[in-house]
Amino acid sequence: MSHVLGGIDRILVRVGKRFVSSDAQGETITVEARSTVRAAPCPACHRWSHRLHGRYVRRLEERPMLEQRVVLAIEVRRFKCTNANCPRRTFAENIDALA
Repeated sequence: MSHVLGGIDRILVRVGKRFVSSDAQGETITVEARSTVRAAPCPACHRWSHRLHGRYVRRLEERPMLEQRVVLAIEVRRFKCTNANCPRRTFAENIDALA
């Protein structure tokens, strides 16, 4: 189990997350991770923003490992675009690398 979680931890670090906890109940392992991202580029105008707008938890289900279902509960931060001419007001940090 710790070997599997160590692998997940290394992947999370690459996308600006840190492992917080894990919980195994029945056939499901839930891994919780928090964001370490302090700024992100706007997907529309590419300007970097440090203005935090909020956060939410996204749940991603992975393929079963060792006959157990793995659910990642990932905190995603939202930012305000600081470019007044940009059509986007807010955007979320990119976690596509986890997909």
